[in-house]
Amino acid sequence: MERVFIESLGGDHNKCERTRRVKFWISSLNGKDIEKQLVEALCLPKICQKPKLAPNVHCLKHLTALQLVDDFTGNSCAFDVLIGLDYYYEFVDHKIKRGKKGEPVAVHSTLGYIICGPMTNEKREPTSFSHSV
Repeated sequence: MERVFIESLGGDHNKCERTRRVKFWISSLNGKDIEKQLVEALCLPKICQKPKLAPNVHCLKHLTALQLVDDFTGNSCAFDVLIGLDYYYEFVDHKIKRGKKGEPVAVHSTLGYIICGPMTNEKREPTSFSHSV
């Protein structure tokens, strides 16, 4: 067990917790890619709240044919793993699929494409969404 200091955006909620450091293999959920990577991580009870917006990627032409990290089906859009910059560039490469200005982009990774950028909800209010793996 080791101690980790957790600070939220804006510093409103700070705390120090005891947590375990673990090593595990991570690979694509679809099982098509044989590539897997060993990562070291801290176990936390919760990474963040569930996002209020699950992106409707099927209405964006530049994203429809891509193998995404998440299929965004079902009601759950929770985050199970948060990959920090210490591992991020071991997963991503330089392939980026862009749509129209103001639409999210898809960044290729060993796990599938990661959706990042602005989205709109049902009321067409602008919202930002970043799905990191």
